[in-house]
Amino acid sequence: MTTFSLVTLPIVVLLAVVRYHKEICNWISTTAKNNRFLKNGGAHSPSDVKRMAPYPAQPIKGRERYRVMMDIRKLDVQNWLTLDKNYMEEHSVRDDLLREKRDKVLQCLPESAHACQEALEEVSEFLCERYPNMFQKLVQGDRASIQNRMTGEQFEIGGSDSGGEGIDALEAAVRLTMEDLSILMMNKDGEYYLAASASLFPTGWTVQERIGWTISRLHEPVPLWHQHVANSVSK
Repeated sequence: MTTFSLVTLPIVVLLAVVRYHKEICNWISTTAKNNRFLKNGGAHSPSDVKRMAPYPAQPIKGRERYRVMMDIRKLDVQNWLTLDKNYMEEHSVRDDLLREKRDKVLQCLPESAHACQEALEEVSEFLCERYPNMFQKLVQGDRASIQNRMTGEQFEIGGSDSGGEGIDALEAAVRLTMEDLSILMMNKDGEYYLAASASLFPTGWTVQERIGWTISRLHEPVPLWHQHVANSVSK
């Protein structure tokens, strides 16, 4: 009968780890993803969305006295895009706006084309991983696309034709999500400006009016903006 001492046991374990390194790494990666899905409610099916409450928003605290400051918080990266029971109803409204008032809700300056493609890729990758039963990445040859199983829509990912015929990459991204998306770029003076935006539900303004505006100009109506936070935001 073969016996192992406590000295030889670690050697055997080490050899096993070396031999099955790839399999162990894949198992760890899969387990981590599964744990993340379980932590956030599991890998939802389309029917689950109809029962999902909206992601809790940060409450607005009213104060008698206030200071103007940058409101920066750590992003919940596991929920930077969320879906809930209002998805299909809101998608219908977004579709109507993009069809009937496209220029008012969607603007992309020429120099933002690559950034818009990257935004669609990031959105698609996240949704396919976070909600695998509702979004699927399809690959055919050197072309990739994302399929929305709830709406039946399918959009090209990557390349100059991102989004597909007649659909800009940023438009495809906001058709997939419940979020409005905007892209800032830096101009020659070192200040950020609104280079692309799909803002379907703004308050008191339209993206058609403000596309190309710098951060300072966008916030010019805000009381005490220039005195308190303009320099910090522009860095």
